[in-house]
Amino acid sequence: MAVGILMLCVGTAFCAEMQVVGVVYSYRPDDWCAGLGQGIRAAFSTFHKNVKTVEYTYDSYYWEKKSGNEKNKERQRLLDQIRQRKLKQIIICDDEAADLLIPDLLRQGNIKIFFTGVNRSEPEIAWLKGGVHAGLSGILERYRVPESLEILTMFKPDVRSISILTSKVETSQIITAQVVEGIRKISDAHPGRISLRKTYMLDSWTDWQTAISEIAQQDQALWLLVPSEVMGRDGKETSIETIGAYLRAHLNIPTLGITSLHTKIGVLAAVTVNPYDLGYEAGEQVVRVMNGERQEDIGIYPLQRNRFEINIVESRRLHLRIPDKLKGVVTLVDLTKSSPGK
Repeated sequence: MAVGILMLCVGTAFCAEMQVVGVVYSYRPDDWCAGLGQGIRAAFSTFHKNVKTVEYTYDSYYWEKKSGNEKNKERQRLLDQIRQRKLKQIIICDDEAADLLIPDLLRQGNIKIFFTGVNRSEPEIAWLKGGVHAGLSGILERYRVPESLEILTMFKPDVRSISILTSKVETSQIITAQVVEGIRKISDAHPGRISLRKTYMLDSWTDWQTAISEIAQQDQALWLLVPSEVMGRDGKETSIETIGAYLRAHLNIPTLGITSLHTKIGVLAAVTVNPYDLGYEAGEQVVRVMNGERQEDIGIYPLQRNRFEINIVESRRLHLRIPDKLKGVVTLVDLTKSSPGK
């Protein structure tokens, strides 16, 4: 019997030696990090790799408020944990953890680094100066500005003015710069079409409410980017559900979003970057290296998949008909059948 079991196991992934892959998240556990982890694990499962993931959290929203000395201590703590595990490969998620850890890990030189969800443009990434490194590859997070505005104008061809509403956290600043530049290029190439009126980058819920009132009076559309760390008078973070409910109650203009969670809280449409896809494509890069490819040949490239979503409840509220051209291409989100997570 034992011999039979041994023969059955030969050549199967689950009897192969288990490999350990570290995963570092930039935020405290939430839906975004959960999606990244699910995508990473799904890639290993799809390609029949026997992998155990060891997870670490760098709570960037917390640490960016601390002194440089305290931040350095947290960086050293994470590096020590990674070294103690003697990891051979690690996936680092999002800009904050990447900026914190990758320079030291590159100098360490004995670990293969895969990053995902990095929004900065390549010339702005300090640890990419000097070209692609042998032990580094990754997925860039990029938002489809032209496609998003095209969907918006399909709903409302007469839209000429849009504003951005977002928070002040670091990731918000990076994404906002990316979207503002995209809108500027379109405005320059097509004068008289849609243009950016104002960018509201605010961390107070009271200021958000004032901004929403101003947007309702002056704009024909809104782009919601990062509604994180928007603090109420009680010092607590305003939930994304509260923000979504307030937008629906006070705005009668179409709102764009950038993630699936945004359509679930009531924005009209989003060409989304999904954390599951960011995780899956990073996990896929790890698999390719496990199968013998060189990281420098894999390289660095934007996320290959974007999802198009439309909130059908919001389209009805605004009396906007979903264009026939979009049917069968986009995912229709029905708020009456789903509820948002954190």
